[in-house]
Amino acid sequence: MQDAAFDAVAIGASAGGVTALQTVISALPRGFRAAVLIVQHLDPRHKSLLADLLGRHAQMTVKEAD
Repeated sequence: MQDAAFDAVAIGASAGGVTALQTVISALPRGFRAAVLIVQHLDPRHKSLLADLLGRHAQMTVKEAD
């Protein structure tokens, strides 16, 4: 099996960083060729809505990792 290389952008944010994340995601053009990995610190007792919130602003598919 041959290793496949790909570009990725990693972003970290606290629970208060949703607006900043929406700004960054909405600025990425359609066809952006790198994977965007976002890690956000949240209270583990609450379900994350981040993928839904960012998906409204993105020109790419947004998914929460399994």
